[in-house]
Amino acid sequence: MSNYTTELRKIDERLIDDALSHYPIFSEDYRSTLNSKIKTHFWFNEIGHETVDIFLFQLKVKMNEIMPYYNQMYESELTKRDPFLTVRMTSKNTSTGSTRTTGESSEQGSSTSSTDAKSRAVQSETPQVMLSGNGDYATGAADSTSLTGVKSSSSGSGSQSSTSSSDGSGSASQEGFSGSMASLIQAHRDAIVNVDMMVIAQLEPLFMLVWTPPTDMIGADWYGY
Repeated sequence: MSNYTTELRKIDERLIDDALSHYPIFSEDYRSTLNSKIKTHFWFNEIGHETVDIFLFQLKVKMNEIMPYYNQMYESELTKRDPFLTVRMTSKNTSTGSTRTTGESSEQGSSTSSTDAKSRAVQSETPQVMLSGNGDYATGAADSTSLTGVKSSSSGSGSQSSTSSSDGSGSASQEGFSGSMASLIQAHRDAIVNVDMMVIAQLEPLFMLVWTPPTDMIGADWYGY
């Protein structure tokens, strides 16, 4: 029984579902769950507007305004984390080196050699013929002179180069907790939130928050008398 406006349960539920079908949500699979909690929480409350149309319009507006923020809270609650892990450090190192060696050599040389040879063969029976320039006489004589010369040269050049490189990398990680375990447990408890109830609290201004129990809940029998 409504005293001032209209209770939520008196509004066509299809209209309520339609008003709650447009706001952004982190997972579409969760929409029906959240909508059911909203309707159940305010089911016997009177709406805080003169007409149902105004209420449904304001419900759409409110959900569109607040859900972008609460979607982030939902997503953060889904993140897997260790409440007792307070220190996590990772270090990485990388090294790169290269070596290049270049060499060049050249060689050049020359040599010259010569040989002179002179010989004489003399045969004499009676000194009839004077040998030229020597005052010797012989029946026959032969002079021979030879000159031999050798000249050689050589040259050469060469070059050599080499390159080497080396790469290396490594990483180390460390994790754990620091501080008192009791303090960490308490901090973890304080961080636990009920996002559904936070959303519902934001919707309270849309209702008069005057709860009227159904007529079948009034009477001595209901209270066990």
